[in-house]
Amino acid sequence: MKNLSHFSFSLILFPQIFFFNWQNNSLAVNSKSQDKITTAQYSKTSNFYRAGRKVYNVAQNPYNYQESKVVNGTTTNLKSTTDRMLSYRHQRHTWITNDGAIHVLFNQGQNQYDASSLVLYSSFDDGKSWNWMLSIPNTSSESTADGFLVRQKLFLAYSSATGGIIFLPITYNLIKKKWKAGQTNTVYQARNFVATSPTITVNNRGNLWTAFIAQQNYTKNYSIKVFNGGNRGLNWDYTYVNLGIIDESARKSARLVALKDRIGVVYTNDDTFYWAYKIDSFFFNTPWQSQSIFTYQPGSNNSLYSSHFSLVSDSLDNIHLATHDLGKLIYLKFDGQNQTWNPKKILSDDVRVGYMQTSLSADNKLLITYNQLTQVGVFESCNYGESFNFINLFVPPEQSDFPDSNVSFEAPRIIAPAAVNYKLPVLQQFQIDGEYGSIYYNLQLTNIDSNS
Repeated sequence: MKNLSHFSFSLILFPQIFFFNWQNNSLAVNSKSQDKITTAQYSKTSNFYRAGRKVYNVAQNPYNYQESKVVNGTTTNLKSTTDRMLSYRHQRHTWITNDGAIHVLFNQGQNQYDASSLVLYSSFDDGKSWNWMLSIPNTSSESTADGFLVRQKLFLAYSSATGGIIFLPITYNLIKKKWKAGQTNTVYQARNFVATSPTITVNNRGNLWTAFIAQQNYTKNYSIKVFNGGNRGLNWDYTYVNLGIIDESARKSARLVALKDRIGVVYTNDDTFYWAYKIDSFFFNTPWQSQSIFTYQPGSNNSLYSSHFSLVSDSLDNIHLATHDLGKLIYLKFDGQNQTWNPKKILSDDVRVGYMQTSLSADNKLLITYNQLTQVGVFESCNYGESFNFINLFVPPEQSDFPDSNVSFEAPRIIAPAAVNYKLPVLQQFQIDGEYGSIYYNLQLTNIDSNS
C-alpha cells in the first residue's frame, strides 16, 4: 500500500488537492518504560532465555546488534471466534489518524444478530482500551478486508458473505471521535463465482484499483482479477487482466501498490512471487508487464493462500517486501531509481518466521515486524533497506497470567499500520479457551540514530 504522504491527488471524491502529512518526527526508542537486554550466547536448544519478565534474544543475527529492548504486551478486549481474526498478512487492517487514535478492522466471527462479522474498533489511549465504532454489513466469519487512509477518510474493499467484493468509504470525525460509513458499492458479484482476499489502492491520478481472487464453482479454477473504480468508486470496471495462472490451486494472493507513474502489483502463484505493472497513462485494460522475483525453497511455503508477505513503498518509489523462507525473515527491495528488484536479504536465522508486517515512518525509516517463535521482533532500516538493525523484541504475557484459561501464543498473527509517525502499534492474535484474543504492543519512536 502506498504511503500517501508522498503524493497529492486531485479527486472528485476530494474537492481539493491535499497533502497527507505526518508530523515530521525522527524515529527513536523511548527507553523509559522498556527494559534493556543484551545479546546472550547462541544456544542450539533455546532461542530465548527468560529471567522473570526479562527475555534475552539469542537468535542469530547477521547485523550483529549489541543491545535490544523489550516491550511487554498487554491483553485487550478485542476478541473473536474465528482464526481469521487478523487476516491476511498482505492486507492492511490498522491505521493511525491525525489525532493519534489507532483503528483496527478485524473479524469477530459469526455474529448471531446480523451479518456483520467485520468490525471496526478504535483506541484513544494508546491501546489501553478499545471501543466499537462500526460493523461492516454483509460480512461473515470468512470475510477479510483491506484499506488505505487518506487524511481522515478510510477506503475499504472487503469480501462479502455472498461471495462478492464490496467497496466502502468511511469518514472519521476528529472532534467527535466517530466514524461514519458512506455508500457501499459492489466491485464484483458474479453467479457461480466466489471472490475473496481483496486489496485496494489509489494511483497518482486519483483512480481507485482493487485486485482479488475469484474461484469458478464449476471448474474450481482460481484466478486473480483486477478492477478499476475511477476516482469515486461508484462504478467498477473489469480490466480483463488476469494475473498469473488460472488453475485449481488456491495458493494465490495479490497486493496492489501505486508508484508515481504506474499501478503495480506483487502477486503469488503457489511458491513464486511476481511483479506486474501498468503505466498510468495507458488505457485501463492494457496488459500488464510481468516478471518473477522470488521463489520459496521446496517445502518452505505452508500458506494455504500464499499470502505470507507484506509490502510498503516510499517517497523514492522503492518497494519494500518482507516474507519468509525456511523459517527465516526475507527482505526484497524494488529499486525505484533503477526499476529493478534487488537480490533477497536474509534478516534472521530460522526462528519459524511466518508472520510479518512492513511499516514506514514519516521520514522514510523502514520497520519490519515479524514473529520469532511465539514472540515478535522488529527490524529497522534508516537507509531505504540497504542495512538493518534489530531494535526491539515484543513479549506476550506469561501463561501464568491466565490461571483459569488454556492459552497458546504459537504462530502469532500480527498486524501493524503501513504508515506510522511517533509510535508503532502492533496487535498480536493468540488462542484462549478455543477462541481468539489479542495482545497490544506500543513502541514509541523518537530520534533513532540515523547511522544505524
